[in-house]
Amino acid sequence: MLDEIVSKLIDTISQHSGCAIFAEERAKFEGWVKVELARIFSELGYKVEPEKAYFIDGKRHQVDLFSERGSTHLCVELKTVNTNYKGFLAKKKTRPITMNINSILKDLEELSRIKEANPEVECYVLFLVYPCESGNEHWQMHERRLKSRCASLSGRAFSFKNGERGLIYVASV
Repeated sequence: MLDEIVSKLIDTISQHSGCAIFAEERAKFEGWVKVELARIFSELGYKVEPEKAYFIDGKRHQVDLFSERGSTHLCVELKTVNTNYKGFLAKKKTRPITMNINSILKDLEELSRIKEANPEVECYVLFLVYPCESGNEHWQMHERRLKSRCASLSGRAFSFKNGERGLIYVASV
């Protein structure tokens, strides 16, 4: 469903010098990703509502992006997972990858509640992992954990402008 959107996001990230700097510093840039995804959705004819609120059982839930086009309704949560894995250029820093994974799992649970109350809505967590290559054994352990908690998980490798490697995933609820 999100293949075209992910392709356009990868094109944008891989050509952006600022993203390469953030990858080298192992810094997060989730807010920027949200803005770029809103732009991409909009250019593809979707109506976009950032930070849309849902009320389920009297509790407020908020999604990063809600998009709709015709009968297609999408809720997308975004995450950036900055790792402490060896990279080509990334500076050596400690990063809380387990906390990042737990945050994705929490988003999957929240989206499950939204989907249960709104079956017509397709729900996804889109997340970037960097620096990381698909063959990384440490990452594969986290990937297996995520796969066991979502309906589907698809990932693609990409490179930042400076050559640092990353992965982008879409987890569906």
